[in-house]
Amino acid sequence: MRKLFTICLASLQIACAAEDFNNKSYEWDIYPVPADAGDGMVWKLHPQSDDFNYVADEKDKGKEFYAKWTDFYHNHWTGPAPTIWQRDHVSVSDGYLKIRASRPEDVPMKKVVSGPNTKELPGTYTGCITSKTRVKYPVYVEAYAKLSNSTMASDVWMLSPDDTQEIDIIEAYGGDRDGGGYGADRLHLSHHIFIRQPFKDYQPKDLGSWYKDDKGTLWRDEFHRVGVFW
Repeated sequence: MRKLFTICLASLQIACAAEDFNNKSYEWDIYPVPADAGDGMVWKLHPQSDDFNYVADEKDKGKEFYAKWTDFYHNHWTGPAPTIWQRDHVSVSDGYLKIRASRPEDVPMKKVVSGPNTKELPGTYTGCITSKTRVKYPVYVEAYAKLSNSTMASDVWMLSPDDTQEIDIIEAYGGDRDGGGYGADRLHLSHHIFIRQPFKDYQPKDLGSWYKDDKGTLWRDEFHRVGVFW
């Protein structure tokens, strides 16, 4: 049986503290940047920002998409098992970036390690994109996104080029299944350090690194604005 899930991103806004504004109009112009740019400074739109108001087919995404994005990870890693990233699972249409997931019958098995336990699970094809330009501190990054109804994580990250440091803007599990201890009503907002030699894997474990509102919002049900000021 073929299964299909989709995560949608309507816009990605990146703002840097500077002395002037970008003059081009965007859909998000009606929303003020909630972070303070500092004395004598205003927010300037970073050129990596994207409102996805164009068309990019799964097989041929075109110049406008490839001017800003790579339709894969920034190296040859295919994703955390059982994920298998595929370029043709990413597209843009109707004003949305769409990242779908599927599990055809002939998908390969993947070894999954969770603590002391190891098991094999059917792989899941999905997609990711990577920006072609970098940002540096200080910066405000905001995404307007709807999570996938999937047990896999839906993510918007800032990631260091050497993969050792990660800032989670959105890291959430939107699936409607119980279990895992995370819940579709929580968003992970955290700084994760992962160094291989010497090994160091640290991120905050307290409840403050998760956002959960008092309404019991399930983040997969609608689009939401989520931003991080770094």
